[in-house]
Amino acid sequence: YQARRLDTRVRLPGYAQAPHPHMLNATLAATQRALTCLLENHQTEAGVAVPPPLRPFLMGQELLPFTRALPAAAAAARKLAK
Repeated sequence: YQARRLDTRVRLPGYAQAPHPHMLNATLAATQRALTCLLENHQTEAGVAVPPPLRPFLMGQELLPFTRALPAAAAAARKLAK
């Protein structure tokens, strides 16, 4: 709907008329929830491992390293959970 309403089109080879592209405006997929799931499921001790399908979008980066140390209270709670 959004692309048609704005009459946004993309030129693709093999199409007689430029089709409307798909646009993501975070109404179909909850972007914040998707990011949270990625962070929770791919977290390691060193950082967040980037899933292979997303690596081309991050210039081949395989790991997003943590830049700050874990706070002492969170570190203690993590040790108790193990």
